Amino acid sequence: MSLFAFLLALPVGASAFAGDAIQVVRVSPGRELTQLERDVREGRPPLRNFFPAMGGGVDPAGAWRSERWNLPTDERSSRAAEHVAKRLAPDGLLATLAWLAEQEPERAGDRAWLTEIGLPVDWIDAFSAPDGGDALAWIAGRVARGAKATELAPEFARCPFHPRPTVVGFEAADDAGETAIGALRIQVPVAKYWQAREDGGGVDLTRCLAENLPEVELVGTIQQENLDPFLAIAREWNLAARKAPFTLIPQDVPVAQWAQDDGKAGRANGAVVTLAPRYASRQDEASSWTPGEMRALEFYAASGRRVARSPLLFQGGNLIVVRDPKRDERVLLVGEAELHRNTSLGLTFEQAAEAFRVEFGVKRVLVLPAVSYHVDYEVSPRVIGGELVCFVNDDEAAATAVLRITTDVLEREKKLDAAAATAARKALDRRDAQGVESTLGPALFQSMVSPGMFKESFAKLFRSGAGDSHVANYHRIMLALDVLLVGGAKESVADRFLQGFIDAFQSRARSRKELVELLRAQGWRVVQIPSLSDGARSLTYLNGVHARGLYLMPAWGGLFAPIDADVQARFERELGPDVRVVPILSGESQRRNGAVRCAVSVLPR
Repeated sequence: MSLFAFLLALPVGASAFAGDAIQVVRVSPGRELTQLERDVREGRPPLRNFFPAMGGGVDPAGAWRSERWNLPTDERSSRAAEHVAKRLAPDGLLATLAWLAEQEPERAGDRAWLTEIGLPVDWIDAFSAPDGGDALAWIAGRVARGAKATELAPEFARCPFHPRPTVVGFEAADDAGETAIGALRIQVPVAKYWQAREDGGGVDLTRCLAENLPEVELVGTIQQENLDPFLAIAREWNLAARKAPFTLIPQDVPVAQWAQDDGKAGRANGAVVTLAPRYASRQDEASSWTPGEMRALEFYAASGRRVARSPLLFQGGNLIVVRDPKRDERVLLVGEAELHRNTSLGLTFEQAAEAFRVEFGVKRVLVLPAVSYHVDYEVSPRVIGGELVCFVNDDEAAATAVLRITTDVLEREKKLDAAAATAARKALDRRDAQGVESTLGPALFQSMVSPGMFKESFAKLFRSGAGDSHVANYHRIMLALDVLLVGGAKESVADRFLQGFIDAFQSRARSRKELVELLRAQGWRVVQIPSLSDGARSLTYLNGVHARGLYLMPAWGGLFAPIDADVQARFERELGPDVRVVPILSGESQRRNGAVRCAVSVLPR
């Protein structure tokens, strides 16, 4: 680190409580916000080559970047840009270059113009001509000599693709329990609890990490305007036992809590490096740019941590690095959405997989089907006793556990008599969908005022404490009913909308089975854990962090605390006495499509 960067990183403000457990470090990334960053809180870039600049020492001097947001205005360039936007993914980078060479022979070799129309020129040099020469010059020459763009496809198949790693020697950190935690990078999204203490939202999840892991360094970013209210809340936390630093870095724009998605940490030549994507993004059907998360890594880098930029698009929740001890090989588990995401850059599915293999320093890539939004809601791998064990969702077991608690509440509140409650419990023991429907259905749906709408006063029966959301709990009760009733439906229904819901639900169940079969086909052991993955209705125990001697397990608390305890005991039996299972409350985070792993990025020791 330079002397200037060192001085910038000095803690100029610190909390005056709990033994000064939280230090505030103010830094400058050395780059002012662009007008685009001020205008766009989140949005899909119209141009496929979007690659905005980053400060904080992240981007090397002279690195190619493209911050253009709008299509060019002149007619010919606009037509070319529209072709790139529509055909780059299905046709590929080389075929698109050939079309441009045919349509605009005088400009197709001009990288500045190619940048203007949205072509990812940074990926051109990953390709070579069949003879090993420059691919762009070769395409221009073939077209100039009369070859049609549509005739060159067989020759494109002979063009070598050799992606180069952004950081030579980089190996992404293992996610399967073999990495010792050096620090956890977090992002604090708001100034206060969503509900109250123990709600498991972004602030409360931070509290759980700080209180339960006093030996683990925490480093996080937070929007400047949220800093003082956050520190006021943190005065009530039990941080006296903390031995490791807890550092907060204020930034100038809002930030979401999903630190996992905007950077994947690892090592290169002994140094810890966080590899950031082309740009931070959300969504899976499109990559919607989130400038606040990109800005977070600029401030983080300006504090003295090393960050590098990948030309690939990715969200870290869809990437899991494991080591298969039996084959002694590192494998990157990739959700299929990440490969499709990079076809927008003109890469084929296979080329994207190869680029990920090279970029993340693994032996091979295993592509997993898109069952949930990200694969870390479907599989939680760990090396145990010399074999790779993959924990997966057992949604029926989780649904049964949720409905047992529901039955207890209904009986206690006299919404279900003793005989009906006994019958419901027996039906749950048998996984008898019709029995569950006939006993619990009338009691639960008595509060429905119109299809899909329920009285909040009734839902409040299913609340346990100020931090426990009755609305969230009732959503999970409805999901549990869906799992048992809809998941096992064998006959068609007349209502086509209901049938569509049933078909979608059962299709996901089949995809989940395919995922399990794929994992077993690798020779890995699969263990089912009671856990529900359904977007904002999830009750997940898989989206945790496996590290050396530790599993940070998502927990819900409140009404479903008994399920937390049961699942914790199951993990403890499977992981053995040398692994500490630490429940981390994440209820309100799960309502926002994330849990513990989504909210942290592990920096290896």
